[in-house]
Amino acid sequence: MIVTSIGANTSFAKVLSSLSDHNPKEKTLLQDLMDKPNDCMDYLACGVSILIAVGMLIRLLFFRKHENYNERPELKGKVSMNFVMRIFEKISLEPQGKVSILASVLTTVVIGIQHGMPFVIAVALFQWKENAAKNQADPRNLSASVTMGLINFICIETTADLTCNRTEVEEFRIGEKDLSNGEVDSETDQVLEALHQGISATTSPENDRLISWLNTRWGSNAKLLDRRFEIVEQWSSNEKYRGVVLRKIENDEQIMQLHCDGEASTLLGMCSHYYDDRGESHNIGYQKRKFKQVIEKMEKKGLRPIAYAYKKTEAKYPTEYGLILLALVGLRCPYQEELKLDMKALREAGVRIKLV
Repeated sequence: MIVTSIGANTSFAKVLSSLSDHNPKEKTLLQDLMDKPNDCMDYLACGVSILIAVGMLIRLLFFRKHENYNERPELKGKVSMNFVMRIFEKISLEPQGKVSILASVLTTVVIGIQHGMPFVIAVALFQWKENAAKNQADPRNLSASVTMGLINFICIETTADLTCNRTEVEEFRIGEKDLSNGEVDSETDQVLEALHQGISATTSPENDRLISWLNTRWGSNAKLLDRRFEIVEQWSSNEKYRGVVLRKIENDEQIMQLHCDGEASTLLGMCSHYYDDRGESHNIGYQKRKFKQVIEKMEKKGLRPIAYAYKKTEAKYPTEYGLILLALVGLRCPYQEELKLDMKALREAGVRIKLV
């Protein structure tokens, strides 16, 4: 296949569109934060300027007769450059009283802060960009480094696909018994067969790994797991569970089964019966509360609980209620070492992580 162009609806095109459509007049986070102190400095400079002007005017109008203005030489005739420089030195450098000293100090401070603040920020921006480049980051906007530097909390939503590259089966329960480290009886073959068929019919990383784990744990039962079936219909509901209708031939009789897998607490509410480790079906009744406690314990241990259930049906689009619970599986998703190092670096930098 040769790709000659890409559409405007692809992810890459949307990213490029967001960059090209960026409004250059739109203020960054740093600019918004700096507006307030800059406005305060402008108001302060304006107020000090008015204060100085009023003070000098009062001094000129009311206190002129008390000061010796005869020290100011009058310029008559030919004036040399050396004479002019002495006049400026006398006016600017020699003490002229407390009012003049105060006015000079205030003017210097206000102008220094007004023009010094942008200079310091510019130096800091380049310094932060240099530090970011050392970490293989190249922000197009200099203020992006400062935006990251202003962050105190990061709220993240994590999924198995993002946090790990493999899934481990920590708990495998049929009925009330955990069979993750134990052997199964021959009576359980019926449950394993139904479970394997339901898992094989839906494609997902969790199901693929679970099939591999089942074959590794109970390879002697593989002959029961090779029976062929036909997928009639499949669907998913709000990403909480998946359903598939299978048709297979058993004892020269065509039967249809509905298999569901997904979020354990959601599927548990659809089940009316459950299988125990001996392959016997029981009314779920008060056992539903115990199964809920098992699911809660899995979640507290950091596991991802998944339920598998099925029932026989004659309809192509059956209802999902009245299922028989086949198994509860607790999956552990080990975190990648790179993610652990990133978390440690963020915490050392004073950034707190909030898991949503």
